[in-house]
Amino acid sequence: MSAGSDEYDVIAIDCCWVADIASSGYLEPIDEYMMDAGMNAADFNPGAIQANTNNAKLYALPLYMDVASLCVRKDIVSEEDLKVLVSGDYEYKDLMEMAAKYAGEGGTKYGLAVQANQYEGLICNTNEWTSNFTNLEEGFANFKEAITADYTSDKQLSMVESDGVDLITSGQSVMYRGWSSTYGNFNDETAVSPDQVTAACLPKKGGSTFGGWELGININCKEKEAAWKFIQYATSGEGNIVFCKTGNGIPGYTPHVESPELLESHKLLPLEGFKNSLKIAISRPAVAKYNELSDSMQVAIHSYLSDKSSLEDAVSEVQNLLDEYGFTVK
Repeated sequence: MSAGSDEYDVIAIDCCWVADIASSGYLEPIDEYMMDAGMNAADFNPGAIQANTNNAKLYALPLYMDVASLCVRKDIVSEEDLKVLVSGDYEYKDLMEMAAKYAGEGGTKYGLAVQANQYEGLICNTNEWTSNFTNLEEGFANFKEAITADYTSDKQLSMVESDGVDLITSGQSVMYRGWSSTYGNFNDETAVSPDQVTAACLPKKGGSTFGGWELGININCKEKEAAWKFIQYATSGEGNIVFCKTGNGIPGYTPHVESPELLESHKLLPLEGFKNSLKIAISRPAVAKYNELSDSMQVAIHSYLSDKSSLEDAVSEVQNLLDEYGFTVK
């Protein structure tokens, strides 16, 4: 793309890279295509639209989403508490109290598992605990309290997704902050069966980080109308239904979330907790040079979590980085 090639027409992009690629001038704005097609950005997941917008212009639409949710042992957590977790109408302090309450129940060791290693997963987790990086001090403090508590593993600072999946599928943790892809790891051979878990919603106040892939048009494409028609078909047309059904993906096109065809075949879409997670999806900071911002924030946050810097220093450094890279919550 930097060489000005027209070899590829439609570009599939990880959601956190759209603003970076768009700001480099490599993508065709699609606002007018949307308008001519009678399409409304409000029909797509708000988090995806946030990620795909750069300088007030829309550059891509979601092919599918991967959304963070709270995987919960419904055979351990009480019906009353599970109802709260599914609703998302609670605070992170409430989650921490429940983690402490249920740790050790049903043969488990821990009440909660999250990702706190120095990598991209740390940005996703703190994105939620800080309400899209708008409440840094409280969010960082709560997150550190949780990962250093007795109800979480002493290996939290090195934990990535696969480690958390191991804890929940082996029966060691009552709750796990995972993704929609987490639930495919439970089967007849795991210590915890699919029937023992369900998807709950992270605290609504914080939001639910999403991943997934977006489709955009190469600015040098010679067949832009054809490229647009394909994107329309693949993100909101019949192609999206087929893709999400066969790949078990999560549609970013909101009307498809209620598609009878998908509800019949999809494990997560019928679940209230997962539907609530979709409603609060948030993007990571949609900025140019996202990789630089993410890498720098990972170092600053992990330094605080591992007692190498103070809360005040971490908040100051991360806020300065967000300002420097031009991040503002839309």
